[in-house]
Amino acid sequence: LPSQRPTIHGLQRKYQIGDTLKLNCTSGKSRPPANLTWYVNDRQ
Repeated sequence: LPSQRPTIHGLQRKYQIGDTLKLNCTSGKSRPPANLTWYVNDRQ
């Protein structure tokens, strides 16, 4: 497992319906490699 939690960059405090999100999720090195999956409103 990575030594630190994943970090998400690009978050804003508020969003409007229809906004386009440009985010980046980064995880540290790990073995086996981490598998990062995005969910929005409980949907992958």
